[in-house]
Amino acid sequence: QNGDTYFTGLVELELDLAFDFKQESISRAVASINRQQKKLSHTQSSVFKRPIQELQHARTLVLSEISSTRVVSEMARHDWIDDSPVYFELVGDVETLFDDVLFIANRQHANGLEVISMFYEGTVMVVVRDGTGLQPLLNIHYPTIPPSNVGARGATLATYEGVSKRTWMRLGVYQLLDQPNPVEASMDLSNDSYTQSYCILKSQRQGAPAEVLFRFNSWLYSGDVGLPSDITLGSIPEVVVS
Repeated sequence: QNGDTYFTGLVELELDLAFDFKQESISRAVASINRQQKKLSHTQSSVFKRPIQELQHARTLVLSEISSTRVVSEMARHDWIDDSPVYFELVGDVETLFDDVLFIANRQHANGLEVISMFYEGTVMVVVRDGTGLQPLLNIHYPTIPPSNVGARGATLATYEGVSKRTWMRLGVYQLLDQPNPVEASMDLSNDSYTQSYCILKSQRQGAPAEVLFRFNSWLYSGDVGLPSDITLGSIPEVVVS
């Protein structure tokens, strides 16, 4: 999924991913999907839509809860939450919501935050980070989440009953033990599946925003941006960065 656009298709995963998939395998699987983008095609209707939307609903619930007075007060009781990276865990009876889903990984940037949400083996995990400043467009790294009962501090923040919270039963917070320093994402370009293009239309008048299109493999982005009026061949690298 890119924005409101969906791409589907069949891809081949490495044997160890196909037969022994773990949560820490998510980044490798995402990288493998990126390398096989030519096998994907645009679709208007997809069986993937519902589980992706359910993950979005779960993420919205987590973000709403961790900003509520009740949960903020509960988190204030645990000093370690402010001293180390954490992730939030939402668990419940979700078999019908994510039927036949191996995993979902989602990264969203909004309002100065980077929100990473993942679904794996009946659990939704959410990581909230600072998203201000320049962000790597090709970042396909997803954090490794250890089992919640192995070597990490944790706490229950809320429990749910009744239909008001649907199938969710508990919201918890845990230390994120394995969090490597973020690095610029890289991709193996030795195959024939990589395409990157920038197309800028002429402005209608001096100083007006220009309509641009950016293509990264099968993903297309378009919109209006403000650019210098004196673009030359030598300034193209700077224009692309901006």
